[in-house]
Amino acid sequence: MHFWSIRSSRAWIRYPGLHALVAAAALAGCEPSPQGLDADVVVIGAGIAGISAALEASEKGASVTLVEMNSVGGGHAVMAGGLFLVGTPLQAEKGVEDSVELAVADMLAWGEDANPTWVEWYAEDSRKEVHDWLAGLGVEFKLLLPAPGETSVPRFHFTRGTAVNVVVPMMLEALQRDSLAWRLNTEATGISRSDDGAWTVSLRQLRTGGQDQLRARSVVVATGGFEGDLDRV
Repeated sequence: MHFWSIRSSRAWIRYPGLHALVAAAALAGCEPSPQGLDADVVVIGAGIAGISAALEASEKGASVTLVEMNSVGGGHAVMAGGLFLVGTPLQAEKGVEDSVELAVADMLAWGEDANPTWVEWYAEDSRKEVHDWLAGLGVEFKLLLPAPGETSVPRFHFTRGTAVNVVVPMMLEALQRDSLAWRLNTEATGISRSDDGAWTVSLRQLRTGGQDQLRARSVVVATGGFEGDLDRV
């Protein structure tokens, strides 16, 4: 498999199995390597989902190109509030007694179409895969708040301000990596697969109108607009 779509509102960071998928598809693969590639992985959408996917692929040794239609990355997350996390040091510091079982019950009761498998994974691993990973990038959570009617104990973690202070450290890390390239002001207009197994992403430069393509072993789609159109999903 070489094509992966992330529904960013649910799986914005370190999606379970994404690292294995990207590493296997981009680096090892199950077929001869296509020629003339521009990157191992193309990530469409440089919001919080896309940046984290790009960082994950880069950590596994892949060359990555991030395609973003805006002038800067970050997506809607720059205006978001807190992150839902379970079993964190901040909860312990505040005397909050939480558990995976309690979090799963809350999430299933709150989510209208919550997937039990994903909910259980997130409740078990959000401390390691989200909190600890972000802490390693320099993110500091300072405030813990409940969400009335949604959780039985406080789980929404805030930095010194909004989630822009989560996104910025991620962007800084991505900008410093030589194996990670950015294509800003660029819209992905189509995705197709060649006979040699490579994926071709068609692009349109929104400032000049110019069009070109990127060829890659793998494509990750992490776009809020994509998620908002059920027919396209």
